[in-house]
Amino acid sequence: MWLAQSEEDARRLVALGARAEAVKVGGNLKFDVRAPAVSRVAELIKEAAGGRPIVVAGSTVASTESGVEGEEAQVVQGWMQMQKQMHRTISLDSVLVIAPRHPERFEEAWKVVYEFPSLRATDLLAGRRRENAVARTEPDGDSLATMDIILLDTIGDLAAVYGVADVAYVGGSMFRRGGHNPLEPAQFGVPVLMGESFENFREVVGKMMNADAIRIVQDEIELEIALADLFTDREAARAMGERGRRVFEEQQGATGRAVEAILSLVVKA
Repeated sequence: MWLAQSEEDARRLVALGARAEAVKVGGNLKFDVRAPAVSRVAELIKEAAGGRPIVVAGSTVASTESGVEGEEAQVVQGWMQMQKQMHRTISLDSVLVIAPRHPERFEEAWKVVYEFPSLRATDLLAGRRRENAVARTEPDGDSLATMDIILLDTIGDLAAVYGVADVAYVGGSMFRRGGHNPLEPAQFGVPVLMGESFENFREVVGKMMNADAIRIVQDEIELEIALADLFTDREAARAMGERGRRVFEEQQGATGRAVEAILSLVVKA
């Protein structure tokens, strides 16, 4: 028996030689994934925000283009320009959380964020010393000061951290890396932004696009514009997030269908 994720996958399996009667569309198991109910790191980040909106950029990756910086630099640039465009003041009114996809890039990402030229050259940190405005989480950290930029350098917390976000950018998508799962933030009703590379989640993104539940951005400039739009019209942002949540909920059930299919084979045996 073949349990395909989509009708297109089912057709391809048959074209490859699978018996048509043995192929069924089971759906996408990723729609059934739920984030941990409790995360101390997520609680610390919410505490650090102090009521300010939170932008979470998850699963960011290194650049695949020569001479071009990774997604962390693009996200920081887009976020900072959005702040200046909206407020034109030294006060930062939102918090940026960056979560690199791969642990081995934590140090590289930290260096990019901490030494970002615009942070050094401007007073955007609202008069606070750099060490009090840019932070990294620690697996056993007890607290975070009120920060503007936080690097999430722990394992297994991102899914729950999406739950405290006001806007999410899903990484691995600004370069040709195939993207990561936009359902992780969508399940919380968080409006989702993503780059143009989402080949690994083509069906999921397609369903979200059809529901106007995701916004695709090409670069840091479009990311800046999208963030500004969502923070300017908070009602539209909430509606977009709710559409994403509905997509997530409407597509659930693949796990149950898979179990039923497996049990049917056991019974036959």
